[in-house]
Amino acid sequence: MSEQMGLRWSGRNAEFVNKNGVVVAFDPSVESVGPPVLLVDARQLRRVLARSGYAIVWLYQGLKSVIWGERETGPRLRRRFVLGVYTLGKEGLEGKCQSALETR
Repeated sequence: MSEQMGLRWSGRNAEFVNKNGVVVAFDPSVESVGPPVLLVDARQLRRVLARSGYAIVWLYQGLKSVIWGERETGPRLRRRFVLGVYTLGKEGLEGKCQSALETR
């Protein structure tokens, strides 16, 4: 994808530029506190995706556990499962998230 976008490393941290030297993608966590991410110019990314016929898809899953109970009865556990799939559509993120509470 970086070839299709004409990107090259700028020589500065995690920064990538196009043929005109304009920064198109970078990871701000290299210079600032925060999670590692790759931020990409949305217009250029959409252009390349449209030309190539590719799509970006995010899949995620999670689990939330809740523990409660009385001292006499002991701890009880209940879990919620979460699953989602999203893609980059014309208006932004499109997709669906589902969750289910564990039954016992």
